[in-house]
Amino acid sequence: DFPTAAQLTRRRQRLGDLLQSWQSVDEGSLSKALDEQTVTQIPLGRILVSHGWLDEETLAEAMAYQADLPRAHLTAEMVRRHAGHVPLDFGTRYRAVYLGIDAANRPVLAVASPLSPESLAQMAQILGTPPRQRIVRESEITIALRLLRGGDESFAELKDGGGAAVPLLGDVLIEQGLVQRDVFVVAMQAYRPEQHGRVGDYLVQQGVIPREVIEQVVNQQRLMQAERLKTRALAS
Repeated sequence: DFPTAAQLTRRRQRLGDLLQSWQSVDEGSLSKALDEQTVTQIPLGRILVSHGWLDEETLAEAMAYQADLPRAHLTAEMVRRHAGHVPLDFGTRYRAVYLGIDAANRPVLAVASPLSPESLAQMAQILGTPPRQRIVRESEITIALRLLRGGDESFAELKDGGGAAVPLLGDVLIEQGLVQRDVFVVAMQAYRPEQHGRVGDYLVQQGVIPREVIEQVVNQQRLMQAERLKTRALAS
C-alpha cells in the first residue's frame, strides 16, 4: 500500500525532533546521544535508553507513531505458540519475532523498530508474502529471543511499562565499542544457531572478537541479571 501524506510527514520527522516535541528528552541529552550515534552508528533510541535519558515504552510509542505502525505487547505463551513456524536464526538475524497471521492471512512480526526494505523483501521470501509489523519494546524482543533459545526469562518485569531486560550479547559488545556494528551485522548473516551454537562462541570462531572479551561481557550480563533479580525481590 502507498503511504498517505500524513504517514510521509511522520516518517520525515526525525526521531529526536519527535521526542523533543513530546518533551520526552531534553536538548542536552539529545545532543550527546547524536554525537555518540555519529561515532558508534548505534540507533539513537537505544543510546538514549542505555543512558537513562529515555524509557523504552516512550521509545516504542515514538517508533510506532513515526512509522504509523500499531503497537503490540508480547507474552511467553504468544512467543512459544509460534516458535516452530520460522527458522531459529530468523529472530537473531532480523530482530523480529513471528506472531502468526492476521485476519487477512498476512504474517505478523513483532519488531522494536521498522525493518529496512531489504529485510522486508528477504522476509517475504521466507514467509511467502510481505509481513505486517507491530512495534514492541526492545526488551520484549530480547526476552522473546531468549525464550526461543530455551531460556526461562519472564515478561513480568516489563509490566506497566517499567523495567528493562539485560541486553543481548551483541548489543553489549557494540554499545561498549568492543566490536563495530557493521562488522557484527555482517558476521551474523551466516550465523545458524543449530550449527554454530552460542553467539559468543560463533563470534570467537569467526575471529570477530577474542574469547576473553566474550567471557568478560557474559560475566557482566550475569551480574546485571543478578542485580535485577535482587531489585525485583526487594520491591515485592
